[in-house]
Amino acid sequence: MKQTRTLRFFLGANTARGFYSLYDELADPLAGDKVWYIKGGPGNGKSTFMHRVAAAAEKAGKAVDTFPCSGDPDSLDGIYIQEDKTAYVDATSPHVREPVLPGASGRYLDLSAFYLPGLENRSEEIQRLYALYREQYERSYELLHAAELCAPEKTPGILNDGSHGRVRDEADAIVKKELGSGSGFSVRRRFLSALTCQGHLFWEESALAAGRICAVESAYGLSDVFLQRILDHCKELGCPVILCPDPITPEKPEAILVPEKSIAFVSSPGGRSFPVSPWRRIRLDTLMDKQPSKECFDRFRACGMLRAGLLREAEGALRQAKTYHDELEAVYRPYVDFAGVDQLCRKHTDLCGK
Repeated sequence: MKQTRTLRFFLGANTARGFYSLYDELADPLAGDKVWYIKGGPGNGKSTFMHRVAAAAEKAGKAVDTFPCSGDPDSLDGIYIQEDKTAYVDATSPHVREPVLPGASGRYLDLSAFYLPGLENRSEEIQRLYALYREQYERSYELLHAAELCAPEKTPGILNDGSHGRVRDEADAIVKKELGSGSGFSVRRRFLSALTCQGHLFWEESALAAGRICAVESAYGLSDVFLQRILDHCKELGCPVILCPDPITPEKPEAILVPEKSIAFVSSPGGRSFPVSPWRRIRLDTLMDKQPSKECFDRFRACGMLRAGLLREAEGALRQAKTYHDELEAVYRPYVDFAGVDQLCRKHTDLCGK
């Protein structure tokens, strides 16, 4: 599964289950990966640190996978330098991580060591902003849970076992034509998209890097049935994959990327058409036993409108949470020795830029 291109994914998502973390899958210390675990509070320079290290590595001609924050996509929560087998990760809440093999394959970068005196005098303000920030996230998760309950496939009378069988048959036919024996099954999980304060973001270039795009389209929620069948076949054939969970219901797949076979099976992001022209479109709704009755379709459409409204409200809550987080950063910044942070960062940019 060696990649030669820089890719972009999310390691966490704001889902109907709350914050869903894949941070422990960023790297594999037991397989020789080295991980730097960055600790520090808001406005401490963690994201800037990683941006600078990534830029230095890329300038040296190395491929760097980047992992934006689902709360603030302009910030980074992690990077992975492929040639160096080295990762840097924001290891603070809500994705606290610790070294698997302390000192041997994982070490801390404690940016909180650069705090200046005085923050203790702002503790009440910090506590207030943290409470408001968390309240908005809790609200977004409640709204996302409600939106999940309005998913198309949950509309009574929309789908049946016959439709599922036809979809699995279609997946079987495509696998027979496009996939063969692989080098050995393995799976890495990454979010290809996420609901953020900037809306639903989808990293199509990371899907395109896997090869031909097979766009899986269904208004009635059949895509995950198709993708699960593809995943089952990859396991049987020994094809390594990148499994991309659905950003709202992470137990379901949104995409199955198979770089070894130069193909990616991708559900239409957020129910919209794929943003670039795919190699092939698979319109699963044409495989249904019968189209829904008018009464059933009216219920489906009503649920869809309700779901869209709930997702907009959840996005609004995430935007408000970002506002409170920006205020927190503004409180912290005057109490950070950024010259010290910069000096530490230069050591790592020099190391990774070789």
